[in-house]
Parts: sequence; C-alpha cells; structure tokens
Amino acid sequence: MKSLRLAFPLFLLSLTAPALATPIIINPSFELAAAGTPLTAPVYSYCSNPYGWTLSAGNIEFVKNGYAPPWVAQEGEYAVDMNGVNGFGSILSQTISGFTIGYDYAITFGLAFNPFANSCTQSAPCGLEVDVDAATLGTYAVFGDTSNFAWVDQTVSFTANAESLNLSFRETTSGPAGGPAIDNVRIEETPRNLNTIPEPASLALLGLGLLGLVASRRFKV
Repeated sequence: MKSLRLAFPLFLLSLTAPALATPIIINPSFELAAAGTPLTAPVYSYCSNPYGWTLSAGNIEFVKNGYAPPWVAQEGEYAVDMNGVNGFGSILSQTISGFTIGYDYAITFGLAFNPFANSCTQSAPCGLEVDVDAATLGTYAVFGDTSNFAWVDQTVSFTANAESLNLSFRETTSGPAGGPAIDNVRIEETPRNLNTIPEPASLALLGLGLLGLVASRRFKV
C-alpha cells in the first residue's frame, strides 16, 4: 500500500508535459540596423548581413514608410525590398532555434512589391521563393503599380525535423528598380500540436481515479 501511494505522485509527474521552447525570429519586421540599433534613415542598402539575418547573395534595401509612396510597411516603419542596387537573386535567411521535433509550425509573412517605377508588372512579375532548410515551401509572383500597392499575408507550413531550422527568402525575378517586398515575419505552432499534450483537467481526473483506487485497495486489505 505504501509503495502505491509513493508511486502515484511520480506517475503524475511522468504525465506532465515538459516546457517547450518557443521558436523566436530575430528582427522579424526589419526595424534594426546591422548593429542591432534602430533604423533612422529613409532607406538602407545592404550588401552584408542585416541584424539577425544572413544575406548570402545579392543586395536588399530596408525602406521606410513614405520613402517611395505609396510604400508603407506592414508592421513598424520599415520593410524589405528583396532587390536592392543591382541586387538580383538576393537570398535572405535566418537560422531559427527552439523547434520541437515532430511538431507542426506555420510561418506567416507579409508579401508585397516595390511600387517605385512600376518595377513588378503583370507581364514581368517579381518572384519570391520561401525555403525551410532544403525544402521549397512556397513560390510567389507579385505585380502591380502605385494604385494598388498592398500587403498580403502568406503562410507556409511544415513539420519540424530538427530543433534548429533555416528559413530563407530567395528572390527569383525582379524589375528594373525594385522587387518583391517582405515584412512582419512570424511563427507559431499549429493547433494539431495541442492534442499531443495531456490537458491539466484530464490529469486531475486521472489523479482522482487513482486516488479512488488507492482508497478502494485500502478498504479491501
């Protein structure tokens, strides 16, 4: 009887889900300069790594609200034009840690285009590819002009196969003076994961059942 009473708390502890790390994207809305300080100038052209991100090819621009009307960031004051000065083929990436292997995640980001000089047209749209590690999860073509500039949320979903994964945005086609624009990158677990963790109420009911079993055994001894 004593051994059963001692085993009960240990059993409940074994059912308690461990604290899961939360994946965090650094500088998700592109408000920080290379040194991690706030941006201030109307436009920044990068040939090297912006804060939290790795620029492995091409050139990008951080563009501030109002610099090239009707340019307005989706979040904060800045957004990224994936085609900077002679920046065709830009690749912007970040290694994100804190994933739980086997869990499903969704990465959402704002997608638009640089409206300056009608760079992304219907006959020659600007292209973007989104990869997680070696897998291409989304390909997009954007076009328009100053009359219909707008941000549209795009989402890619995947199952984590490692605790750290590399997210990359790759410019595939661009216009003469601009390209696809991205902003407000965020990540979240998908609802399916919630079903894999025992709910506190379920643990409580199970505990009551086991306590009843202990009491029953006590009376029968």
